[in-house]
Amino acid sequence: MAPPIYDRGMAHEANTEIPPAPSGDGTVVAAALTERDVDCAWIDGEGLAQVDFEAGLALAALLRSEVVSVNARWWREDLSEKDRASTCVFVDCSDVFAWACGDAEELPYAEIENVYRMWRKDPKWGPAVWCCIRRNEMPQPPVLAAIAGEGLWDLAAMPLGPNVTDEKVAAFFALVAARSRGADAAGAPVTPTPSEVPGP
Repeated sequence: MAPPIYDRGMAHEANTEIPPAPSGDGTVVAAALTERDVDCAWIDGEGLAQVDFEAGLALAALLRSEVVSVNARWWREDLSEKDRASTCVFVDCSDVFAWACGDAEELPYAEIENVYRMWRKDPKWGPAVWCCIRRNEMPQPPVLAAIAGEGLWDLAAMPLGPNVTDEKVAAFFALVAARSRGADAAGAPVTPTPSEVPGP
C-alpha cells in the first residue's frame, strides 16, 4: 500500500482566492487562504481521491471576512458566570430579523462547513439564510424581498416559522422610549435590564 499523497488543491481545477476582507483602517487585508486550502484533497493508500474539509481554515476565512465574530454570552442570565464568559463564535445577522438590531446566531462547530459553503455560494445573503434556518424564523419583510430578489434562495419554500423578532424589538424600543419620557413613575432606569431584552 502506497503512502497517502496530500495536495491542497487537487480538489479544484482553479485556485480560487477567498475574497480579501477590509481591515479596520479602511485598507484591504490580502487574501492568504484559497478554497484549495479549505478543501484539502489527498490520495489515500488505495489510490482513491479524498477531500477533507479544514474547519479551522474555513473559520479563519469567515473571521477575516467578518461573516462571524467572537464574543462571550454576557447577556445569558441562565448560564453560570464561567459559561457566560467563555469565548464563542457567532454569525452576524444584524438587521436581518429587525431593523436597528445588533444580532447574531451562535455557531456550533458542526455547522462551520454549512456556514462556509453558504457564504461561498452567496457572500451577501448566505450567512443570513443560515441564521434563518438555524433560528427557524423568516427574516423581516424587506430582507426577505431582497434575498428573493437575488434569486439564489427560496425562503418561502423552506419550512421556516414566522418572524417574531421584529415585534419583540419594537416592544423593546417602545419600553425605552416610554422610560425616557418619564412614563415610569417608580423611577425605573431608562435602559431595560437584560431580562427585559427580547431574545430569539
